[in-house]
Amino acid sequence: MRAIVDTNILISGLLSKAGVPGKIVDAIVAGRITAVFSSETLAELRDVLTRPRLQPYLTRAKVDPVAKDFTAGRYGEVPVVTAADLARSLG
Repeated sequence: MRAIVDTNILISGLLSKAGVPGKIVDAIVAGRITAVFSSETLAELRDVLTRPRLQPYLTRAKVDPVAKDFTAGRYGEVPVVTAADLARSLG
């Protein structure tokens, strides 16, 4: 299964295994879900993961290897298509 996953869901799931976000991240890491990101979402994820105020929580949650996988291109990347792009392609 391929899924576009929002940055907030990923960060929540990385910080806590409890709840739906944690289950989604576990499924991504286990390979049951292939996360698909736009380059903009990956840039946002990299930015959020490197924010100093989150570092203590990420370290405590021991997510550094997982976070590196997300930002190292292990998961699919797709282009962002705007409504105007879509309209042009449909003629």
